[in-house]
Amino acid sequence: MAVALWLTGASSSNTFTQSHIRNGAGTAALFDADSNGNMISQSTVKPSPGFSAMQFNGADSNTVTGTLLTGRVRLEGG
Repeated sequence: MAVALWLTGASSSNTFTQSHIRNGAGTAALFDADSNGNMISQSTVKPSPGFSAMQFNGADSNTVTGTLLTGRVRLEGG
């Protein structure tokens, strides 16, 4: 699976500001289980066509503000 930003294994309390998160071959940003309390702000998130801009798989309390998302956001319980 090609992912530009992949937070996994309890990757928590990270901040990404003024970032360009782009993927020409899949999902742009993926937050896996227990990746909690992360923030993306003032950024651009762009996947390849047909993929999610952001996907959350059992990740809680993450914040996205002032960010341009090109594509869908996928939420899955965990």
